[in-house]
Amino acid sequence: TRAMNLSGQGWQEPAGYLGAIRFGANGVTQSGGLTLTGNARLCAYGTSATVSGNISGNYELESWQGNNGLLYLSGNNTFRNLNLTGWWLYMNNTLSSGRGTIMFNGGGMSAYGTAVTFTNNVSVLGDENTGYRTENLATTFTGDWNLTGQARNWYVYNSTIISGSISI
Repeated sequence: TRAMNLSGQGWQEPAGYLGAIRFGANGVTQSGGLTLTGNARLCAYGTSATVSGNISGNYELESWQGNNGLLYLSGNNTFRNLNLTGWWLYMNNTLSSGRGTIMFNGGGMSAYGTAVTFTNNVSVLGDENTGYRTENLATTFTGDWNLTGQARNWYVYNSTIISGSISI
């Protein structure tokens, strides 16, 4: 698909603001690059979708999946921060999470397919639905961690934090 500029949370729907891009059909792939021209939300609502194109821009990307939706990022992304506010976001590339802070704010993240190293700082702000999980993949976190919220869904197997600090 084509490259596009992206900003905003989308329009109001009965379930809320479901994203500047709301993936509504299973198996959809956005292969064209996305340039953030403002903070933007992506949502896979009740579907499974992939963004394989690179996501760039000096703005925050929010991932909000509703109704058991699954969103996969696999590009070499350079957006500023990643805000996880609902359900799970899956990544299979060391650079999928952008270059800024990963904020767990009621949503979760998981690696898939290959070992991943996250150099991002991590901030856990969210509620009991916040978490990270891997399924027998080596995952390495090298940034600093700030834990200010609840984090009860941390299923971290074969993962290590090899540098950085943890503050509570």
